[in-house]
Amino acid sequence: MTRQVIVICFLVSLFIFLLAFALTPVRALEARDETGARVLCIAISAGDDLVYHSINSIYRVPVEEHLRVESDGLFVPLQVISTPDVIYYYGIEDFTRLDDVRVRAIPRATRYRELRFKIGAPGQQRVITRGQTITLSDFAPNGQAIIFTLQSAPRVFACR
Repeated sequence: MTRQVIVICFLVSLFIFLLAFALTPVRALEARDETGARVLCIAISAGDDLVYHSINSIYRVPVEEHLRVESDGLFVPLQVISTPDVIYYYGIEDFTRLDDVRVRAIPRATRYRELRFKIGAPGQQRVITRGQTITLSDFAPNGQAIIFTLQSAPRVFACR
């Protein structure tokens, strides 16, 4: 073979590899405001966890809701950490004490296609995933909602 044929074969192979890589589907966590405008998009994988931190509006105590991203594009709640009053308010009867104040409970088996978080007191609601903290009031005013969904798209088009 001539040198030109080898170079052409190499370039074609490289192009095919890059094209396959660019078109490989990936999952993205999208956040939209109530108008439907995308305010945030980050890469995420099945098995990744999200932790929603908030202050309960009735009891005024911190709440942590842990959710997992499933391979079918749904969110599954794993646990809730707060006070017994909040856990009872959620309709959960059994919990495990973590300390003098906080308890951990397993919510009923539910799956969500979207997560809708209404902005209360600015700066108090956060979602943490993949080491990134997302302060919801940075993306919508008080009283508005942020809606999280999971999208699957080719790598080259995800979060564009």
